[in-house]
Amino acid sequence: MEFSPLFKSSLPSGAVSSTTGRFIASLTQTPPRLVIRSADSLAVKRVITLPAELATKAHTIKWAPPHVILAEDGAEEVDERLLVADEKTVKVYALHDEAFEASITEGIGGVRGVDWDRTGDNILIFSDFQLKLTVWSLSASAGAIIYHPKSPSKGHAYRPGSPYLALMTRTPTAHDAVSLFDTSMTPWRLARTWRLPTVDAQGLQWSSCGQWLAVWDSSVEYSIHIYTVDGRSLKSYSAYRTGSEGAPGLGIKSLTWKGDFLALGSYDGKVRLLNQWFTPVLELTHSNTIRCGAKVWREIAAAPAMGVTPGYEIASQPCCPPTINVAGIGTDVVGKLGVGVCMFNADGTLLATRTDHMPTTLWVWDLRILAPIAILVQHAPIRSVQWNPTKRGLLAIICAGTEDEKGRTRKGGPDVYFWSEEWETPRVVRIPVEGGGFEVGWCRWVDDGVPEEEVQEGKKTSVLIGNREVWTMGRILEEEDVEGEVPFESKDSGVSGVSEGEAGEDSLSEILGVKKEGIKVQA
Repeated sequence: MEFSPLFKSSLPSGAVSSTTGRFIASLTQTPPRLVIRSADSLAVKRVITLPAELATKAHTIKWAPPHVILAEDGAEEVDERLLVADEKTVKVYALHDEAFEASITEGIGGVRGVDWDRTGDNILIFSDFQLKLTVWSLSASAGAIIYHPKSPSKGHAYRPGSPYLALMTRTPTAHDAVSLFDTSMTPWRLARTWRLPTVDAQGLQWSSCGQWLAVWDSSVEYSIHIYTVDGRSLKSYSAYRTGSEGAPGLGIKSLTWKGDFLALGSYDGKVRLLNQWFTPVLELTHSNTIRCGAKVWREIAAAPAMGVTPGYEIASQPCCPPTINVAGIGTDVVGKLGVGVCMFNADGTLLATRTDHMPTTLWVWDLRILAPIAILVQHAPIRSVQWNPTKRGLLAIICAGTEDEKGRTRKGGPDVYFWSEEWETPRVVRIPVEGGGFEVGWCRWVDDGVPEEEVQEGKKTSVLIGNREVWTMGRILEEEDVEGEVPFESKDSGVSGVSEGEAGEDSLSEILGVKKEGIKVQA
């Protein structure tokens, strides 16, 4: 893998790529500014000076979908907008139109969550305490209020291929409801609303085809409800009655939908797959003792003093991955039970799962053969799993730090782990910082939206890796390219107000000692 220099970043979530994958935005507090770079060359495209308070308290950077604007000659032009939000204020900027700037200040409730609509002209601002959702139109400079939204993250979803938005709300009589809005209208038009039979609905999600809407209940009730586009109840499913004899007292913990399969991760440690008729067709079980035809890859922890480099080895079977003794963890029992990770790959043929009482083990299931094809046992608990959005069989893993004698979790290590069904072995990638001082806090793919079969020959897959202070971009090399790899050539463009020296302040390669040669991938 080849790496760029390190760049400053003051946002906990780090650098964020645009929806087209062409640009990367990062925020710094000193000086307070937003830096936008080309994803191909990492050349600086624009630097935006931010208010010092916003740069200090910002919690979100979010790119809008490409926005079509009319030029002075009447021709249509495409611009890319992005927003920066803190707990009270949202600032909006345009990449190419430097004269464009919008500022939104929220009063009671503040800014709990923020999102764009599909046009890139409306901003959805969720306040705290489920008070309201404000839909701000940038073109009209006006907003409309929807009261009592349930959740800023899992409580709203756009129907694929249409302008309809499903929003989960809580009525004044303390009942859950779903409202369907036509967002092509200004202001939005309420198309339909219906009440839910839930105790405390946790989220909703559209099917890939956009025909069905799934709503699942709180963890104390195992129930999921399927609706048609016009709100008719199609089917409800419950694997067991929570609290009944012989059944655990908790329900659904994770959910993912792809193609014909709806996967439900449950607190009993199983994943149940429902087909297109919403009938259970398969249960995936995570056994404490592994005996299967898949390879079990066990991480080899680095020990430089003994000459041991990070990598993987095949574990003999049967094997028993580390588990958590639930009886000895006190009050946080719920957080250590159930399937916390349940994710389909890009084409829905592979499913990655992790049950939380085995926090270091990731299972990769092939739904074409209905069996696991790889099991990865890490040294530390798995913090995040990310499938590549276009390459169907490639995923990235980052792990938490280990615990000290007082039970406190140390910061993450310098490694990112990659698995691909096309590789002979998984790979461990160590960020090349002298002294091993880099600690991985987050990792995300750069999604250019181009399907795998349409990717240009020679184009490498990119991934952003960083923490609360710095970030870097890595490009995955094929095995035959590792020996002859060429590092990034990051050159800053002649942007007004950014000289070569000022741009160099963002690069911490000299301070942290980044090696200029490509990283060695340990298998």
